[in-house]
Amino acid sequence: MVIAAALLLSLASIGAGLFSGFVVAMASVVQAMLDDLNCTEYTCVMQRIIARGRESVVVKVLLLGKLLVGVVAMVLAWPQRGVFVLALVGWVVFFVGALLVSRQMAEPLYDIVMSWDVQAPPPDWEHYRRRWHQINWISSGAAFVAFCLFGAAAHQTLAAFA
Repeated sequence: MVIAAALLLSLASIGAGLFSGFVVAMASVVQAMLDDLNCTEYTCVMQRIIARGRESVVVKVLLLGKLLVGVVAMVLAWPQRGVFVLALVGWVVFFVGALLVSRQMAEPLYDIVMSWDVQAPPPDWEHYRRRWHQINWISSGAAFVAFCLFGAAAHQTLAAFA
């Protein structure tokens, strides 16, 4: 049971780390390239990114799979209260900072961008671009914190087993 908990906690940590890395890549590379585009180019590219992102199995697996693995890991970690608390806090941080931020902040923003006419984006389009940047940094930060917490929980589980 301890080994299974350590493996699932490690998998949860890896999942959070992968998600964090994915979002950091978006925030530091893709967003930097998007900043160089004019409003028409930006709208065209963002609409493609949003459409592909909404279809992406990888994004869904990283978000939902990580949450499911985290719940099972917490159940297995229950006997070790300190480990359980680390995992619970990691799960909540990921749930709020990655999933809820995505659903409640990013998706409504994406709906707005998808409604724009590519040839005539609104005059305040840069406001939405800045908002997307902020949302990505919130999500990546939360996923990184979850990565650290699940990693610490996995380490404590193995240390108690040794």
